[in-house]
Amino acid sequence: MRFVGALEGLRGYAALLMVVYHAWVLTGGPLLGGGRAVLSGGFLAVDLFFVLSAFVLTLPAARTGSFGSWRDYALRRAARILPAYYVPLPVAYGMEETDLALRLHSRGGRILSSSWLRVFHDTDLQRHAEPHVTAGSIANLALLAYLRYPVSLWSIGAWQCANRVLWLLRHGRHRGIWRGLTMIPAHLRAHRRFRLTVSNRAVRSYLALRRAPSHTSL
Repeated sequence: MRFVGALEGLRGYAALLMVVYHAWVLTGGPLLGGGRAVLSGGFLAVDLFFVLSAFVLTLPAARTGSFGSWRDYALRRAARILPAYYVPLPVAYGMEETDLALRLHSRGGRILSSSWLRVFHDTDLQRHAEPHVTAGSIANLALLAYLRYPVSLWSIGAWQCANRVLWLLRHGRHRGIWRGLTMIPAHLRAHRRFRLTVSNRAVRSYLALRRAPSHTSL
């Protein structure tokens, strides 16, 4: 389908409005009236996304006069929506953000950190000390290194796992450590089809950036 710049602009506007709206609500901003109500009514951007999606999905059929094969349509949507390297984990603790950031960095992307926006998690942090979370955090570090690091850097992954175990011991989180270590082989075998490594240079650059983040003035 031909690229429509106006639709892309509307998508960008809706995404920005949702970010501002959530920041406004989560930081305790009051509902506004008058022309400023567009800020406190940012949730309507979701409706805009629905309208845009429906328009984009039906436009090809409207132009050709035929919807085509339902099977082909379903396969195209699945190929577009489902990432080829999605890793379904029952406990993704310690992996999901790092995996996404590493892959973005390897493709030249940047991660923006801003004190302007705050996100609050409605959860009890005590659950982080539960044995299955402790075990998952260890096994997932090994899995991340196996799936994304080239073989030449697997030693770094081993060091990260060892460092994690030492941190857990220092903080008295003993329960789950042995389980996490022993589940690593089966964890790697179960997810080996998701292996998609990034370059040696990208991994080293990412780790260096984690140790010494660069700051850019906006």
